[in-house]
Amino acid sequence: MDPERSVYEQTRPNYRKSFIALECDPDIFTELAHNLGADGVEFHDIVSFDPDMLLFIPRPVLAFILVIPPTVEYDEGVIEREKAIPVYHGKGEDELTIWFAQTIQNACGLYAILHALSNGIDRSRISGSHCDTGSFAL
Repeated sequence: MDPERSVYEQTRPNYRKSFIALECDPDIFTELAHNLGADGVEFHDIVSFDPDMLLFIPRPVLAFILVIPPTVEYDEGVIEREKAIPVYHGKGEDELTIWFAQTIQNACGLYAILHALSNGIDRSRISGSHCDTGSFAL
């Protein structure tokens, strides 16, 4: 891989593997998170950003996953925006944020769940995993 091109730019046009996309359903996301070992995690739909409606969302909120429909314009915009961002080379236990490059087509739901579970104050919810100790071998 070219170290000067972003992982997104290098992998997006020519995925070698492909998944059947996850349905954007909080019950399916919750079940997958439980299958990954995060038993105490639940996903919920946000139907409005109106402050009164947000009161119905169970607390605490540990992560926010935004779902947008894929378009050619979106992909082109991401590639264009990434040109101004230096390639990220960080890795290891000293990193505050764990980030996985999506290299599998249609796996955005899985990657969103992995990012939600791997970051933030609640990593310890994944019992029996590297998240318990905070050590990640990536």
